Amino acid sequence: MTTNQKKTRPVEAEETLFTEDMLAGVDASTAEGGSTSGKYSEPVGGRSRARKAPKTAKAEKPAKAKISEKTGETTKAEDMPQLVLGKALTVGEMFSGPGGIGIALNRARSAALSFTHLWATDWDADTCETYRRNVLKDSPEALSICEDVRKLDIDGLPVVDGFLYGFPCNDFSLVGESKGLHGNYGGLFSYGVKYIERANPLFFFAENVSGLSSANDGKAFRVILNALNHAGKFGYTITAHLYKFEEYGVIVTS
Repeated sequence: MTTNQKKTRPVEAEETLFTEDMLAGVDASTAEGGSTSGKYSEPVGGRSRARKAPKTAKAEKPAKAKISEKTGETTKAEDMPQLVLGKALTVGEMFSGPGGIGIALNRARSAALSFTHLWATDWDADTCETYRRNVLKDSPEALSICEDVRKLDIDGLPVVDGFLYGFPCNDFSLVGESKGLHGNYGGLFSYGVKYIERANPLFFFAENVSGLSSANDGKAFRVILNALNHAGKFGYTITAHLYKFEEYGVIVTS
């Protein structure tokens, strides 16, 4: 399977969250170490202790009430959608790539948990076709949307139980200029936040490179955690992990 090399395209300032505002406000917004809606939780022990160098983050809704800063309405824990074991969870994926996360999810099945793909998006035609053939081959009704995320009708995407989200790593990788949120791609994470704000999924799974922790002197990671922590009606408790490929038998090349 091959994909075309993606072209470098500039991102206009108004098309993503305002980078300077995000970076300037991160210290104040995270000064108390959390939010009323959730918290950042660092795993204890093991090899995936991750505030130092995050690779992936899982999030679940915290069971507490929240007063919306946008509407002033109070939402209660009992208002939250509940996980029903034995029923397939619907999932959608943004920045899907050729299907690494999607294939892993298809293999993560048990008697109690299974998943059904409803939609996936990416902007490269060959990448979308690879995803359709390998991830969606048993889900012919699923939407495969091949479009620039900045032009995507996010409000029109179906609501799902789980949101998968491997936002672009170009500006966070240690291989390159490491511009972080100042780069052409760094602010694209905000489109996933926008979807979460509307859909309020039961959980989301976000993935990026370890360089995310040091981008913009560590502020980019805090900005993204804070945005995800406060997203949606209830907010999310976030647990970040660092996975080292060599510890899982995966060949690493430089």
